[in-house]
Amino acid sequence: MRAAFIGLALLALAACSTAVHSHGALDSKLHCAPHSVTDEGAPFCYALPDGFTDNSSDRAYCRGWRYCTLVSVAQHDLVQVLAAREPFDADTYSDAKLQDLAEKGLSEVAAAAKSTLTDVTATRVGGVRAYEQAVLTRDGVTERAVLAFRGHVEVFIQCDQSDHSAPAQQGCARVLGSIQIVPLP
Repeated sequence: MRAAFIGLALLALAACSTAVHSHGALDSKLHCAPHSVTDEGAPFCYALPDGFTDNSSDRAYCRGWRYCTLVSVAQHDLVQVLAAREPFDADTYSDAKLQDLAEKGLSEVAAAAKSTLTDVTATRVGGVRAYEQAVLTRDGVTERAVLAFRGHVEVFIQCDQSDHSAPAQQGCARVLGSIQIVPLP
């Protein structure tokens, strides 16, 4: 009976820790394919979408983020991936606490927008917890904003598209589907 109780207690403990700490077996090293897009020392890399140009050398868009990349297929059809080291360890945060943090971060995106198209929703990107919101900018561009968290790393992925551009949608899907995110040492 005691062994059964201990077994149940361990299962319950594992279930509780899964909800907060364990988010799948994630690699701690990037395995970037040749011609992947990344920034020197960045905790992410992703495949360059077909038809897109890597404009990452133009650093004007970084807006204070330590790591930044920019790929585009047209002026308003682009994907930015920005990352920074954070003082907190997101892997220790509950889903609710992390969503609250993401909602506060994405509220800055929404405040600069013409209108909010969706509420913040939980998702997974690169195997890690992420939160997404779509907005319509004052320029008439639809922006898909995603905040992803891994350890002390926060990654902001911004997919912009004008006039429901199919290449922009496909490029965004390619980045979100191929991105790897690792913790910083």
